[in-house]
Amino acid sequence: MKYRSAPSFVLMTLALAALTLSLDAAAQTESRSATVYRCGKDGRELRDAPCPANPKATAEQVAYDQPSAADEQAARQLAARDAKQADALQKDRLKQEAEQRRRTAAAGRMSPAAAPVQPASAPQPLVTKRPKLKRPHKPKVTAG
Repeated sequence: MKYRSAPSFVLMTLALAALTLSLDAAAQTESRSATVYRCGKDGRELRDAPCPANPKATAEQVAYDQPSAADEQAARQLAARDAKQADALQKDRLKQEAEQRRRTAAAGRMSPAAAPVQPASAPQPLVTKRPKLKRPHKPKVTAG
């Protein structure tokens, strides 16, 4: 078996690693720019065409990063996996809640304190008559 010399092997490995890193960085995002016109009060409205009220407004270039197709696909797969996990967790929670309701209901049926309690006397009817009010006394008139 023939071995390569250590310096050339190390240099090749480093070059391969640098190439891989640069390709990964290039594959992750793509830098793009867009032409934007500022319109409206204080230039807060952004448009991709000249402003109707001020057609002489100057255009600005805005740079942004566009994710690669691989990044988009990875994000979609992650979202799908998270949605599946959320559904499974919800089903598990609902199952646990139903089991807890069954246990509570079963414990309530076994308990003697849970039996309906009969009132000691019949309920008192509501009084519908208005109470009599005392009339104020007339002031005494003094001759004077």
